[in-house]
Amino acid sequence: EQTFRDSVECSMLGAAGVVWDGAPHSLRGDRKIENVPAIGPHQPHWKFSGGLIEAAARASWLLSRGYRACPVLLLHPLSSLQATTGAMSDKEVVGGMSVPELLARHFALLSAALLREQFDHDYGDEGILTKHAFAEGRTLRVGKVCYGAVVVPPSVDIKSDTLQVLQDFATGGGRIACVGSAPILVDGSAATAARDFFDEYAVRLIDGIDHFEYGAVIGQLRAWGLASVKVVTDPPELAETILVTERAWEDRRIVAVLNTGETTIEARIECTGVSACVAERWDVASGAMTPEWWLNADEVFTATRTLVPGVPEIHVFIPAKTPVNVPVARTFRETHQIALDWRGRRAAANVLRLD
Repeated sequence: EQTFRDSVECSMLGAAGVVWDGAPHSLRGDRKIENVPAIGPHQPHWKFSGGLIEAAARASWLLSRGYRACPVLLLHPLSSLQATTGAMSDKEVVGGMSVPELLARHFALLSAALLREQFDHDYGDEGILTKHAFAEGRTLRVGKVCYGAVVVPPSVDIKSDTLQVLQDFATGGGRIACVGSAPILVDGSAATAARDFFDEYAVRLIDGIDHFEYGAVIGQLRAWGLASVKVVTDPPELAETILVTERAWEDRRIVAVLNTGETTIEARIECTGVSACVAERWDVASGAMTPEWWLNADEVFTATRTLVPGVPEIHVFIPAKTPVNVPVARTFRETHQIALDWRGRRAAANVLRLD
């Protein structure tokens, strides 16, 4: 079972459990006659749940367009866990935890801290990095995604191929934050190459790490200017329940904000680093997009919103060459809808449009 809120939160994190907009595509092959989708207007409960299901379908559709645009890559300590499992599994280090347990706990809590401070991030798998990652100026490109900084959690081991990728990234001006202990092993063998590299090219962050406090990491990422989306609340503590994600969709930019708490929050959303564009607000209930403001290049987009728990606030920034600094809502009130891929695409007679 997955609720609307669960669906949206999973989509924002890039892990959709139920793809609501994919229901019509389940009608494939010889079984399409006796296996009608469980989600659709043909169901007796549709008059009660149809609006909610359509909203979830629109949200999951939009939040799967393009690819996630995360500013931060958090390196996964898999090689460290493999190197310490067995030999160090039975040795207690702190708080009754073994080395593998300590590394895993640091990784999980560091990831949670980044999300609380609205730093969306991807996990860096060393196997994928060695095959697909390369430095491109001051960014690290992995496939289509570019990262402005790499965060290395407390580690013991690192692969030599990963170290080479990070060296290419660092020598091109890339930013690396080494949190806590730096690796003392390379490919499972004792070596000083990794520690020497991080001492020379990375920012070493150790304050509070032993107590699982990662304020130094957050401060360094903010100093690097990697927070392109900021949600301001009063009191500031409420911002910890806000989940923020960005997606790059062709020439468009999608910014989604979700209140994961239990109370309604009044917040101010600030987006920087946009090109000359029009900012449009996406309404998941109707699918309508309402133009709100024309923006110059590098102008800050600011919007005050009431964030209802579990309901995403989504803005799409569409490049446009038009007069700027003119409130769009004062010149025209037209709304329009993006032609969704799952609407009317299937030709089978028993497929009904979700509109």
